[in-house]
Amino acid sequence: MQQVEVSKHYIGLKVKYEGIISSAREKKDDIVQMFMFSLNECIVFNVNKKDYPGLGLLKKGAVLKIEGIIEKIDGNVFELKDVRIISVTSHDANSLPK
Repeated sequence: MQQVEVSKHYIGLKVKYEGIISSAREKKDDIVQMFMFSLNECIVFNVNKKDYPGLGLLKKGAVLKIEGIIEKIDGNVFELKDVRIISVTSHDANSLPK
């Protein structure tokens, strides 16, 4: 019952995550919204595709290391802002456990 109140204390914290890309979708003005999973959390963030020219070549299952600032928490979904992709490791999505 206190989850909402407790999560407010994490808003604005700078964090680093490593996770697996689940999906991405292009929004307006060259912004790409990305979804990745890290442990039991879903991380949602936007990046400018002009800042990452190879972004369109990434496949589902690639491993990203990112850093950003927690903007919103809803259960196990974390929305980040000011995200910077630190590294990318490509993986074949077919080799991932189902």
